[in-house]
Order: sequence, then C-alpha cells, then structure tokens
Amino acid sequence: MTTLKQTLHDYSGRRELSSKERNIVIEVYKDCTSLGLVNFVENIVADKVNKIDSNIPRELVFAFVSRLDSDKTA
Repeated sequence: MTTLKQTLHDYSGRRELSSKERNIVIEVYKDCTSLGLVNFVENIVADKVNKIDSNIPRELVFAFVSRLDSDKTA
C-alpha cells in the first residue's frame, strides 16, 4: 500500500502530462465542449479524467485545460 508521503514524492517532479494522459484529457475536453459545458470546464474535465485514470494529477489537468482554452480563444 502506498503512503501519502510516497505518492507526494512520486508527483513532486511532474510538470507535464504524458502523451497518453494528454490524449485522455483532450478527448474528455472535446466531449465537454461539444455538450456546451463551458462553465467550470476545468473541474468537469478533472472529475471525468479522474474517473478514467485516478493517477493523473488534478493540478496538471487544470493547467492543460487552461492551455486548451487559451489556444481555442486565440
């Protein structure tokens, strides 16, 4: 059983999602935007991604969704 300290240590150096994780986030993001879910999209995507793979750090999902939103509006 992993401890909280070990889990925090494992994620402390992560600054980006892997390509597999990015693909998961992108698919969920596309699903949400196609349904017109624009308010609190970061939270909705993070919750749905967590159901698919609970090992993906929520903070990295928030950051990636923000980047997707900014690319979409640019």
